[in-house]
Parts: sequence; C-alpha cells; structure tokens
Amino acid sequence: MKPSVSETKPYEMIGAGRLSSALYKLGDEKTAWRYRFNIYRTDFSSGRLSHWLQPDDLIDVLKLVQVIASELAYDGCLDDAQRDKLYWIAKCLEAINCETYEPTSRNRSSK
Repeated sequence: MKPSVSETKPYEMIGAGRLSSALYKLGDEKTAWRYRFNIYRTDFSSGRLSHWLQPDDLIDVLKLVQVIASELAYDGCLDDAQRDKLYWIAKCLEAINCETYEPTSRNRSSK
C-alpha cells in the first residue's frame, strides 16, 4: 500500500508573509509523480494555524502561488507542457510587483 499525503513528509515547505504551504511529491518514476500542496495561515500572536484567509492575505497568496509554480516547474519531473505552463504562471505573477503598490482611492474602480 502506498502512503497517503498525511503519512509522508513534505517535499518542500514554502512561505509568504503569514501563509505557508507544504508541497508533497508522491509516486515514483514508473507510476508518475503526483504533486499536492496545501495553504494555511499562521496567527503570529497565538501560533495557531488556519485555512481561513482574509482580504489582507491576497498579496501573500499571489506571492505564494508564484513560488509554488516556480518550484514545481524547476523540479523537472513534469511533462514539458505542464512545466511550461507553470513557468508562465510564475513569470506572470512575478511581473505583478505588489511590493510597489501604493493604495489610494484612485486605484478603486467607480461603480
């Protein structure tokens, strides 16, 4: 019997701000590799973990997805089409430079 995700150690731990992800790589070369990941939020004051996200977490979600996509594309065990798609996702998200965003009322669309 093959181990489930809960019985294996993460392949990699990734984080952005208060968000973290455990990336799992299951299977083998014969049966093909399968990847799984989760996303959870850490409350720094209590140390508790939650799967509930808040609007302020969205920039960290983008950063985390960018890193996950980069790491999966870099791993090398995916087919070329999937690797290219993940590389493209990572580059697109990298181009959205959230670090320089200055919130103002002008950034909101009018209704």
